[in-house]
Amino acid sequence: MKTAPDFPDVNYNPPSREPSVWSRVGSLAMYTIVPPAVIASGCWLAFGFAAIAPSFLCALGIDLIVGYAVNGYQTVRLEKIRAELMKAQMEYERGHMVGVSCPQCGQRNIVPLDLSIDGFECDKCHTKNKLYYDFRAASTMDLNREEVMKAAEQRMAEMDSRTKNAWDSMNEVLK
Repeated sequence: MKTAPDFPDVNYNPPSREPSVWSRVGSLAMYTIVPPAVIASGCWLAFGFAAIAPSFLCALGIDLIVGYAVNGYQTVRLEKIRAELMKAQMEYERGHMVGVSCPQCGQRNIVPLDLSIDGFECDKCHTKNKLYYDFRAASTMDLNREEVMKAAEQRMAEMDSRTKNAWDSMNEVLK
């Protein structure tokens, strides 16, 4: 029996290898300390030995501020993308999912509306259940409002004339 697939979780993060301490230290040195040191050495060549510490601290401060801003921007951007993905997943599920009650325990389960799936497993009691699809057809007609109103007016006029004729004939009988 083919059962409903599990939909991927939007918040799923694949397992990753944790970086080593030396890898983290190397990354910190490469992206945080090396650029200010290069700037400080350039200032040392241009302005002398007294410019090393202030230029290094200034460059390090700018580097940290810019890094914090870029990290904040990337975090906000990632959250927006995650929210859009969740919204798209909810839209998809709303149009392609159906609620079905488990015959064993009565728990309502959300099952994808897919004709290739013929069963589902209850979330509560873990009973395997079979799905039966029931489709019905109904005929549809396009009605022209003006024609319908005209036909209704003619019918009402016909009924009024019959009623008037009936009253007239009744009055003649009673006379």
